[in-house]
Amino acid sequence: MKHHRAGSLTLVAVVLAACQVGPADTPVVPTGLPTDTAEAVLPTETARPTETTAPNATETPTATTTATATSTTTAAPTETPVVPATPDPNEGAGDPVYDESFDGTLGWGWGFTDDAVAFTSGDGAVTAKTSLGDAGWRVTIGPGASWLDQQVTLKTDTLACTESDEFGVLFRGALDDETGILNGYVFKITCGGRASVEVLRDNQPSVLVEPVEAQVNPTGENILTVWAGRSQLRFYVNGVYLATAEDSTFTTGRLGLYVRDRNGGGMEVKFTQLTVRQVAPP
Repeated sequence: MKHHRAGSLTLVAVVLAACQVGPADTPVVPTGLPTDTAEAVLPTETARPTETTAPNATETPTATTTATATSTTTAAPTETPVVPATPDPNEGAGDPVYDESFDGTLGWGWGFTDDAVAFTSGDGAVTAKTSLGDAGWRVTIGPGASWLDQQVTLKTDTLACTESDEFGVLFRGALDDETGILNGYVFKITCGGRASVEVLRDNQPSVLVEPVEAQVNPTGENILTVWAGRSQLRFYVNGVYLATAEDSTFTTGRLGLYVRDRNGGGMEVKFTQLTVRQVAPP
């Protein structure tokens, strides 16, 4: 198994030149209604007194006639906007086909160390700790199995992280062991509360989902979920739906763990569980 290292578009020299391919479990290091009422009163005419021979005749006025005209204007009914239903992250998902608790029982060590980061496994977690900042991204590649349609859930525990530091999951990944070239999708979050998705094509990232606000815990547990059915990709952070993207660049592939320290080093994140369920798209 190889592991992968890369940077942004302006990566360290080792990113695009050549990626070291080490022994199994060694990441490759390549180069984110009012109503109007009007009332009209007709004038009232009183009859003159009638002449009578009676000495105490009483004058009787004619009755008063009043007409009332009412005009009512009713506003057109207001249409209620249709709010689309939130996509279900468990739609068509079956039982787990891969459940990695990072205890070594599934045969993946996940360990790797270079001058910028160390991935170490133990105590039921893989801990990524950086020693350099602005040294590009790092991906450690995991299971060699590939799934066409899948729901991927990654549980993490943030120990030390600045607002712009990033971590996440690589899915539908493919690594060329000879060239060190990595392809796939990266779903990542920052400790400042942003989430985004990138496509890696031959180690070069391009934006698939622009950064959006997410309910990220700067310390403690965060859960990233990807629902991938054919070309439709849905993304969730801590159970909250973020975005849907349509992309068919990659349809199957491997899994990996991603980190990027954008400051001076000292970022520390634990990856505690990685689960895959096969999905039957609608």
